[in-house]
Amino acid sequence: MRHTSSGRLAAAGDIALAPLSFVFYRVTRLGMRRLVQLHDRAHPAQATTWRTLDGPAVSKSFNLLALMTSAPRWNTHALIALGGPLHVQHTISISTATAAQSAEAWTIVVHAEPAHNIVASIGSLDASSQEPWHAIDLPPGTYRLALRYYRWSESAELPPVEIDGEPVLGPLAVPAGNNDFYDDLACRSSFLYLFLHSYVCTLLRYRRWFPRSFVEREYLPAGNPQTTFYYGFLQAGTSLFIELDAGLLHTHDVYFTAYNRASFPVLWYPLTESRHTTPAVLATGSYLIRVHAKTSAQDNDKGGTARVRVQPVPPQIRQPPDPRVGDACPVPARTSQGKSPA
Repeated sequence: MRHTSSGRLAAAGDIALAPLSFVFYRVTRLGMRRLVQLHDRAHPAQATTWRTLDGPAVSKSFNLLALMTSAPRWNTHALIALGGPLHVQHTISISTATAAQSAEAWTIVVHAEPAHNIVASIGSLDASSQEPWHAIDLPPGTYRLALRYYRWSESAELPPVEIDGEPVLGPLAVPAGNNDFYDDLACRSSFLYLFLHSYVCTLLRYRRWFPRSFVEREYLPAGNPQTTFYYGFLQAGTSLFIELDAGLLHTHDVYFTAYNRASFPVLWYPLTESRHTTPAVLATGSYLIRVHAKTSAQDNDKGGTARVRVQPVPPQIRQPPDPRVGDACPVPARTSQGKSPA
């Protein structure tokens, strides 16, 4: 009875805290967007250089807070790079041959600024193997590029980009250990980030009370046209039984990530079997499954009808240490299944 009462009190506290967290997140995100715009104006040269998401980038407090308010559902499975803002009159041309040589699966998404809306994309499923460059026609405006490499090679290189026929972004070699910073990223958890994102757990836990569009807008990452998402609340000590449709792994890559309440990743790996039970996750938080198409459009539905079934396994740990913060600084899994591609 005492355990039930304390659980109800904790749930009531979470519900009471959620609106404050939500407002704090929205205000902080708005403020950071304004600061990022000012930073871009003060440092125009960086717009013409690819910027990879790596250890030096996230070591800067300003960058980390900007990322935690713009893209807090970290994609631990992809090599990510950003370019821009770029001023375009007619076309952006991308060396798709360079991307194809660097990664088995890749996407480049074009965002219009300042609203950051997706206006175009090109990826390994769309690019012609016969054409070394691909041109995207755009109305005059300012744009950013977001690149993702999946299953990239040790000699991966970011592609050159031309704007209206003029070279703007040059090629950039990426170190093989670019994504090693994820191993201890959760050590950056703090009460600032806990308060910033704590509303998300409450939103997911009681998502039947809210419109689906609202939940997905608040939780899901910036859209990647080739990716479908499955997600939910994750109680401390819980494992997940994940079942994939037969044949799904032939046409899609499937990636699992668990986050703590502060939205830092604490467990991640690709799924390589159609029936899988995850380890128990000590951190209360959320899970996100990315289903990323890897074959051509005529051979799959890009995740449109792909089905992933997730069943929580009851917690085996009755009193995990500090369930609000959870295992804030985990030791990442380093199995053949758990290591990010390199």
